Amino acid sequence: MRLYATLLITASLAFGQAPPVNLERVYYLTYAPTVQDFQEIVNVTRTIAGIREVSADTGQKAMTLHGTPDQLALADWLVAQLNRPVPLAADLSTHEYTAGKDDLVRIFYLTEMASVQDFQEAVNTIRTISTIRQAFTENAQRALVLRGTVDQIAVAGWLVEQVAQPPSSDRHEYRAGSDDVVRVFYLTQTGSLQTFQQSINTIRTAANIRQAFTVAHLRMLALRGTSDQMAQAEQLIKDRGLGF
Repeated sequence: MRLYATLLITASLAFGQAPPVNLERVYYLTYAPTVQDFQEIVNVTRTIAGIREVSADTGQKAMTLHGTPDQLALADWLVAQLNRPVPLAADLSTHEYTAGKDDLVRIFYLTEMASVQDFQEAVNTIRTISTIRQAFTENAQRALVLRGTVDQIAVAGWLVEQVAQPPSSDRHEYRAGSDDVVRVFYLTQTGSLQTFQQSINTIRTAANIRQAFTVAHLRMLALRGTSDQMAQAEQLIKDRGLGF
């Protein structure tokens, strides 16, 4: 093992590179009330910061990380955001961390979600429509932690606003590109959950839209596709009197 480490250092120096520096940091997650809450914060911190060497002591609520200075700097920020007795205020500027030129971490608090099921359904819609792979949650605080590009985080932020605000008859549209459109429809006239799901299948199939996700308790349908596809979906919803 020592020989292997020596060879790595020698090779790094030969190519003019400094050997990687790993530091150790211990965090006490004193505001995690349950084991599940503790594990969720550990998982979020480990995965978003990209840290492999992690140990957790549930009895002491202690999390030990080994990582680079950059990784631990991000871990410091994440723990400061999540290890709190109550969620932070909804000022997004305090919940954003710049990890690179086009690499952002942002935390959204979806505190209006009454149940974990509603929260997870909203998270799934936001994550998939914004095409963000690194998306993790802390259920107790209804915290959604995302890491992605500036454009991806912008789409996610817009979707969070749609979930958080009461639906209105205004057009809910976001243009992610020249012909890349995100639309949200509220199918408030569908009545039962079964009718809502059947209507979604009809709209998605008729407009040939692949990216279609829902937040059922809001009767919200989020779509991503071309302008023509959105126009077809809108016309179907109007013709059938399903909502807006």
